[in-house]
Amino acid sequence: GEPALAQGQVSVVDRQGNLAGDHTTGTEAEGYCFTEMEAGDYNVSGAVPPDFNPTTSMNVPVRLVPGDIKFVQFGGQPSGAITSVPRPPGSGSSLLGAIGLAMLGGAGLLGYLAFRSGRQT
Repeated sequence: GEPALAQGQVSVVDRQGNLAGDHTTGTEAEGYCFTEMEAGDYNVSGAVPPDFNPTTSMNVPVRLVPGDIKFVQFGGQPSGAITSVPRPPGSGSSLLGAIGLAMLGGAGLLGYLAFRSGRQT
């Protein structure tokens, strides 16, 4: 259900390290099919476009036997350097901040009381 990630790279390498196929992703949501692959072991690698971070493993080992169809998916999201979601005014968590400060103050007080009770003779 996610949109396609254009300008990513997918490559398929056989066990001997020979490039069996590569593809630059586009906007097609149905993906891409490497056809006429021989039976054997392959490594399918993906690379996200510039300014994106991968959200999945980018290397998948695949074993093909005659008649097999394998589906491999890779994921990515915009990197934080280029994407910032503006917060609506007043959506900050000031209540959580106040609770956190109160908890820190309480912990400090308990630490002080424990220190003082340990010094009594």
